[in-house]
Amino acid sequence: MLDDFSVSPLTGFPDYPHKGFEAVTYMLQGGITHQDFAGHKGTIHTGDVQ
Repeated sequence: MLDDFSVSPLTGFPDYPHKGFEAVTYMLQGGITHQDFAGHKGTIHTGDVQ
C-alpha cells in the first residue's frame, strides 16, 4: 500500500498510535520534524527515508 499525502506548513497531525503496521516515510520534497510518544524527535529532508 502506498499512501501519498501533503501537509500544510505548521499544521501537523493529531496524535495516533501505530498499531498493526509499520510506517515508512520517503520525503519527496521539503522536510518535516517529527516526535514520537517517547519524546524521540528528528528531522527528515528531501530524499530521506525513515
